Amino acid sequence: MDGIEFERQLMKTNFFQATKLSTYFEADRLCLWDIGARDGFDSFFAPMAWAVDAIGFEPASAGFEALSGSGTWKSERYLPVAVGGRDGEAVLNIPSDPAGASFLEHDRAIGRRYHLDALFDVVQREAVPVRTIGAAIREFDACAPTLLKLDIEGSELAVLEGAGDALSGVLAVKAEAAFLPLRKDQPLATDILTFMEDAGFCLMDMIDSHLWRVRPWAVDPFLVRETPAYSRGRLVQTDLLFLRDIANLDEQRAFSAMLAAAGLGYFDHAIEILNAFPSIISERSGADIPQMSEVLADTAKSYGRVRLGMEICQAVRHFARLVRSRVIGLGVPPHR
Repeated sequence: MDGIEFERQLMKTNFFQATKLSTYFEADRLCLWDIGARDGFDSFFAPMAWAVDAIGFEPASAGFEALSGSGTWKSERYLPVAVGGRDGEAVLNIPSDPAGASFLEHDRAIGRRYHLDALFDVVQREAVPVRTIGAAIREFDACAPTLLKLDIEGSELAVLEGAGDALSGVLAVKAEAAFLPLRKDQPLATDILTFMEDAGFCLMDMIDSHLWRVRPWAVDPFLVRETPAYSRGRLVQTDLLFLRDIANLDEQRAFSAMLAAAGLGYFDHAIEILNAFPSIISERSGADIPQMSEVLADTAKSYGRVRLGMEICQAVRHFARLVRSRVIGLGVPPHR
């Protein structure tokens, strides 16, 4: 099971609600800003959803109208505005597959090269309002983000650069990043990495990486019923997961940062925060350090058991797909 499907499974049970960490999550105020929420709130954060206020931003009128509440989160709110690097208005370029909508100009040559024209051929342009994070907080009386998800097809760095002081309260960032300029003048993963390091974050993970073949066929280790039947793919984009670097944490944010790290499954980082800020976390939690250490250890074990079980199920499915690939080859998607 890939990371996305794993989190969807956890979402069904609000995993942390049934653990000893639940009361600490409920006592804190985590707020997720999902910037680029066309398909609803990102399930990556769903294991702690019942304790998280979620705000989704979707500027495209058709995408916004399709959104509805799920009842999963502590509170849910969608706003028909884009978040960007400056306040004003911008033109959203919407291709036939709206998942590729971007404020940047699409590089149609890339779409033709990888036979993904539906993501690159623009069929509609829509002028939409744009606000920086700080301006959106003020204008919509929104809680400031502590968790941030960015999936806006090339404008992720602009949002981060325009965040100003509002970024200081953010503890975790999941940002889509490209290794190939899919749009004209698009910042790449290395630009985001440099900015985030300077802003006091550390890269924790690369999630849901996309490797493309020249045609959108299955990549290594699979065979397809086409010619050529096999190739490794090129790393085109991924989601980068950043957590606040412990060296750049202060006492005010330490407790929330520990919960955010644990809530995303990074228990080593959570324990390091606990050990770095024992007094303030003991004060905020009402538990002494041995007690909190035990809570984190017990929760990590429960989380790991769930993760292991899901990985076993995925391994069985993966093996079946490998066998089918070896015997008859996988099918290929229709040309779009």
